[in-house]
Amino acid sequence: MEHLQEQLDEEFGQFRQYLESHGVRVALAKSLSNLKKEAERPANPVSFIVDQLQPDGPCAKEDRRIAELNQIIELLKEQIAMLEAKAKEEAEAAAKAKTEQDAEEAKNETAEGGNA
Repeated sequence: MEHLQEQLDEEFGQFRQYLESHGVRVALAKSLSNLKKEAERPANPVSFIVDQLQPDGPCAKEDRRIAELNQIIELLKEQIAMLEAKAKEEAEAAAKAKTEQDAEEAKNETAEGGNA
């Protein structure tokens, strides 16, 4: 039993040395420290840690894409508002022109009726 424990300790020591030599422990400690420093705790701490460990990873890329799409949405909303305002102005101008045309036609009919 003691031999098994020694073997496990040795394997764990080798694994720990492997992680240390590749900077895993430092990276994890840094990401956990950054998580602790967050004023507002993220809803998904695992995603936060993944983003910390891999800044250009899939979560960060998705966040950038979401931000880009939100900017596009805002631009499109502005364009829609401008087009709606333009359409309203054109409709009002057309209604005014129609009213003026109707008034002119009524005036002409009255003048023609008085001449007959």
